[in-house]
Formats: sequence, C-alpha cells, structure tokens
Amino acid sequence: MSGYKACFVRSVQWSSEVNPYIYILLMSLAPGFEGRYAVVTARALGLDAGHSIFVASLGVIILSFLLPRALPLADIVAESLIRRGWGPLARIASLYLSYAERARNRARPVVERYGFLGLVVFVMIPLPLTGVWTGAIAAYLLGMRPWKAALALAVGGLLSIGIMSASFLH
Repeated sequence: MSGYKACFVRSVQWSSEVNPYIYILLMSLAPGFEGRYAVVTARALGLDAGHSIFVASLGVIILSFLLPRALPLADIVAESLIRRGWGPLARIASLYLSYAERARNRARPVVERYGFLGLVVFVMIPLPLTGVWTGAIAAYLLGMRPWKAALALAVGGLLSIGIMSASFLH
C-alpha cells in the first residue's frame, strides 16, 4: 500500500487517543477508500468485524444520501462564474454547463429505464474508479433523480462492503 492510503493506515496505528472506529468512519467517507476498503483496513488493524461493517455501512449511507444533493452545487458555482463574467473561468463554466445539459438530455431516457440497476452494479464492483463517489458523479451528470441515485448508491455501496467482508468472515 502506498501514498495517502498508507499514511492514513499508519496514523490509525499510531494514534491511541481517538476511537479507531472514528477513523473507519472517516475512511468510509473518503474518495478512493469508501466503506469497502475501510472494512478491510479495520480487519487488518484487528478491529471487530461486526462493528467495522456497521461503521463502514454508516459512512456509505451518509455519502449515498449527501452526494446526490451536494453535486448540484457545481451547476450553481458555474452559473455564478458566468454571471460574474470571470474571463476564462466563465468560458469553462459555460462549456461545462452546455456539455452537462446535453449529456443529461441525451442520457435521461436510458437512465430512467436501466439506470438504477446499472448504477447499483457499478458501485458494487470493488475496482478502482468505481464506488459511491464516482457513481454519484455519474448519476448526477446523467441526470438521475437524486432520490433514485441515493438509493442505488446505498444499495451498491452496502453490497460492495458485503463482497469485501466475505473475504474475512468465512
């Protein structure tokens, strides 16, 4: 393990002042880690499997319902940049908004028909660049309704924790 993940794991090992499950919760909220890798790290640190799964699941549920409601802020920021006329930033924001709107309009019928199950499977698969964060961004850009995206993200994220937990619960 290298990079920021290794530093995070070392900090968990070195700090005895903070409840280790707080670290597991924070890891389950972090892009790239999320709940599926938080449970594996928790087990590597010798933490209780049941408590670790519960805390990581809590993080997945928080992300699943927060991200679909927070991502629309990107459009608000882009619109604000355009209104203020901030040169190159306004042009980039305009390009983003036009691209996002075209993508949403084109993808909306497909997302409405297959999106929920497709998003669940995408989030569930424990591979790099899949997961709740990436799934939330994809659902937003494709125009999936926030409540539907939140439910798909939660189901996929929890199934992902189940897949990763199966390796140490046998």
